Amino acid sequence: MTTAQGGLLVAILATLFVPGLLLGLSAGLRGWLLLGASPVLTYGLIGIVAPILPMVFGRWSLAGFGLSVALGCALVFGIRLVARPWTGTLRTSDALVAQWRPVHHAGVATALLFTALLGMFVVGQATTGFTAVHQFWDAILHANATRFIFETGRSAPTDLVAITPSKPPLYYPNAFHVHLATVLALNDGPVVDLLNLREGVTAAVFGLAMVALLRQSGSRPALVAAVAAICAAFSLFPYDLGYFGPLWPFSAAVAVLPGFLALFITSLRRPHPAIVAVTGVAMLGLAAIHPSVAVAAAVFGMAFVAQRWITLRRFPLPDLAVLAVFGIAAAVLVLPMMIGVRRNSTYFEVDWPVIGNPGSALGQLLFLNHDSPFPQWWLVAAMAAGLLAIRHLVNLFWWLAGGVVFTVLYVMAAAYEGPLVALVTGPWWNDRWRFLALVAPVLIVVAGHGIVFIRDQALLRLPASRHSSLVWRCAALFAVIALLGVLSDGMYRDHNVRRVAAAYTDGPMLSGEERAALTELTRMVPAGATVMNDPNDGSPWMWALNGLHPVFGQAIPPGTIEKTVDADRALLYSRFDQVDTDPAVRDAVRRLHIKYVFVGAGFASPTSSRAPGLDHLDQVSSLDKVYGNDAAAIYRVGPASAVPPEASLILGGGA
Repeated sequence: MTTAQGGLLVAILATLFVPGLLLGLSAGLRGWLLLGASPVLTYGLIGIVAPILPMVFGRWSLAGFGLSVALGCALVFGIRLVARPWTGTLRTSDALVAQWRPVHHAGVATALLFTALLGMFVVGQATTGFTAVHQFWDAILHANATRFIFETGRSAPTDLVAITPSKPPLYYPNAFHVHLATVLALNDGPVVDLLNLREGVTAAVFGLAMVALLRQSGSRPALVAAVAAICAAFSLFPYDLGYFGPLWPFSAAVAVLPGFLALFITSLRRPHPAIVAVTGVAMLGLAAIHPSVAVAAAVFGMAFVAQRWITLRRFPLPDLAVLAVFGIAAAVLVLPMMIGVRRNSTYFEVDWPVIGNPGSALGQLLFLNHDSPFPQWWLVAAMAAGLLAIRHLVNLFWWLAGGVVFTVLYVMAAAYEGPLVALVTGPWWNDRWRFLALVAPVLIVVAGHGIVFIRDQALLRLPASRHSSLVWRCAALFAVIALLGVLSDGMYRDHNVRRVAAAYTDGPMLSGEERAALTELTRMVPAGATVMNDPNDGSPWMWALNGLHPVFGQAIPPGTIEKTVDADRALLYSRFDQVDTDPAVRDAVRRLHIKYVFVGAGFASPTSSRAPGLDHLDQVSSLDKVYGNDAAAIYRVGPASAVPPEASLILGGGA
């Protein structure tokens, strides 16, 4: 990691944790709960003020966000003070659960450090030191959205329509991108490095959130440490979402989901207005990153409430009051986000094919070899041991129940077609990869429980261990974890590197030669001009990488072009190569200030093909080819000139 990348990493962590830490401290949070919930609280603050700050200050800015955080903290602290006469001293920290000794905290911290380093190592190796460009579909939008917000300060979720102006109203939850734009405002650097570094810290954020959740659920320290140690081992999460898509916002939301649930549990156990308020902020944070993960949180939350009420054998009135508050907040704040996102899906429908029968789909999940030739056998063994002692996880039966729900939905998405499947899996885009990511945290807990079970049965039953000390018990646990690490080749380190690296090859979407061509293009394009491009090759990357503005700033399914983009772009997509003969095309070129054309060789997906309007450009007399290599070509747009009728037929202008 270079010094510049180290600065970006510090900025990522500071902007991700500090705002949430300050808000949590204002509400009285302490300990692991405060640390684990801080990122989701930060996203909540961003979700609240991102649509507002540009209206108040003219743009999103560090100063405006800092002022918003200060006001939010003051408001929550005021709620805490006003409510004190009726609620007493607020105890929302680890004091609400069983006390840990210093060795417990040290063990969990050590496990988290290992996970953080492993996650960074895997992503760093897979991305050639955090510098490689992701070669799949969604990466372009996330990179350009980050650059767009940084450049313009337009942070409302509806503003991302400017990346590729479209006909329908566009709503895209953008807390993930606003956070990254804030990082650039604090420490400007390459967007590619920023995205890869952010992906590298996902394992650490996730592990910390899992610690908070398990701590607030009353789990024993051994289980918490074991789970923390293996949060960067499973391919299903976090690595698969960095490979497929890439689904970076969804991955970020899943990583902070346990932190929200830790707050949710605390708000029911201790329904103080301040903690209820910050839990509401966290709920909005989930929705502002990705609304479908907020729906998943509701599934887990309902399972927790059901187990809680069954255990208590009553319906506590405080619980009903807190749930009513959350229900109203969800209806007012989260539901509109869901409606907006679902409205987008009517224009960008994706029908994922089934991958096999229900048995094979379930087997791929349970044996951890989805889209992979071999299972992660040693993690499967740990999960099997955990299932043998599942009765000892009674405090987490609700967590397991949520995992069962998403396992069923995964099997439906992977093995079935039909309107019912589309309906129940629709909030998650009928995408089996997303369901796998939602099941993975549950499987990690089962595997962590298996590690503890193996320790208890294999080491703590030895004659010399009958009167074992706490230090010996901790050492025995880490011995089992270390053995798992050795047997699994460093917690499947190389396996996961290869998994992620498959999305960061030199092309096909954007190769080194195409990046060199974009560098040349940067020297040619005058200020204020746009570049005609194909939305589905690597050319939209010119915005994030080079600061150039393409006509199409994201990949778009070809079958949806006519009904999604504005009239000028739809016309150019289909008929730009008729610029010599079609006055409508020339008018669109003038309106969009197009001065150059860039055509790359690779595409965003194997099913993509060249835009019809960019065929035969060498035969267009008003285009001068000014640069070319084996992977890209650049044309300068000159004045249109007359061409013979036979040429117009070649260009598609004849009858």
